[in-house]
Amino acid sequence: MIDHDIMRIKNLGQVFEQIRTAKTYVTKRDLQEQTGLSWATVSGSVSVLMQKGFIGEAENGSSQKAGRPAKGYDICSKQNLLIGVDINIESIHVALIDMKCRVLHSLSRMNILDERNAVLSVTKEMIYAIIAQSQVQKDSILGIGFALMGAVDTQKGVAQYFHLIKNWNDVDIKRIFEQEFDLPVLVEHDPNCLAIAEMNASPESWNNNIVFLRLSHGIGMGQVINGRIYKGSSGSAGEIGHVCMDRNGPPCYCGKQGCVEAYASISGIARRFMETNTAGSGLAGRSSERDLAIVHRLATAALSDDLQAKSYFDQAAEILGLSIGNLISLVNPSQVIIGGAFAQYAPLYMERLTAIAKEVCWRYSNVDIALSSLRPNAAAVGAAALFIQRKVWETLF
Repeated sequence: MIDHDIMRIKNLGQVFEQIRTAKTYVTKRDLQEQTGLSWATVSGSVSVLMQKGFIGEAENGSSQKAGRPAKGYDICSKQNLLIGVDINIESIHVALIDMKCRVLHSLSRMNILDERNAVLSVTKEMIYAIIAQSQVQKDSILGIGFALMGAVDTQKGVAQYFHLIKNWNDVDIKRIFEQEFDLPVLVEHDPNCLAIAEMNASPESWNNNIVFLRLSHGIGMGQVINGRIYKGSSGSAGEIGHVCMDRNGPPCYCGKQGCVEAYASISGIARRFMETNTAGSGLAGRSSERDLAIVHRLATAALSDDLQAKSYFDQAAEILGLSIGNLISLVNPSQVIIGGAFAQYAPLYMERLTAIAKEVCWRYSNVDIALSSLRPNAAAVGAAALFIQRKVWETLF
């Protein structure tokens, strides 16, 4: 591709992102001011985006401020729709969104399943249900994105492994769901989807560098660098849960010892508790339910000043604080955002975690550590948003 074509695509991308992330419609004059592009370039880009069906004239575009062009532009909200699916051990979420990441329809169900075929069957039912309930034409949907826990091969679209779902080994999500729905499928690790959702929730910080930590039964991380997910050479970047803090530490489900996840995840804390106490061994239900019940009991006791219960959260804060502090020194993000099921217990560890992270990180770092305010379906929204750049660029090329 020659330089002229590359610049054209870049200009189209700038214009499209300004329209897509605007709270309301925008005019060509707005776009010129926001992008610094010439009037001719903006006009040409708007024409191309309209021809491709990505944007259209806003219905209320005629009510512009005095001196502004009458026409306003917005995304086409009735086409270029996207479906996102978040399969995690606590729940399954399915969301239908437009290119502004506005949730048009959403379905959720508590995940009472822990076996591969049952999970796949329920997920298919939920996707069919959201298409039927929304009454959209199938040809208006660009694709289905999946946010998955555990080990994921994003290039092949395969769920490689997740220890809390039986037979969840090398599940070809892409093939299974493309055959079922005749729509393109993308697969991503769930922390990356949450990081994408965070960026879309705050478009003004789109080009910032952020890190999202999902603290749940396991621990995963998504890192955004200049608006793009960083995946590393083989796609497995972000495994902060399996950073070793002590080679002789407690066992982790990955087979190693002393991982961050062994100290600071729901499953890790529950496992350590059961190894030294008999109180958790008689709890019925799936292992994930048992683990959450144990941590919830510990949290209740810790809030009542039970020192032994508090020690689990103090150690989680210590390990998370050290790992996050070192991470800040290495990658220098503008923000570290913490979410996931374990975040509900943040009053027991967040203050200590933040203090330790800021104590050990490079002293000239300037970073905000905060809890996520996203809704429970955020990973599904982020999974759907995988298609925004992918499908736009495919179409424009």
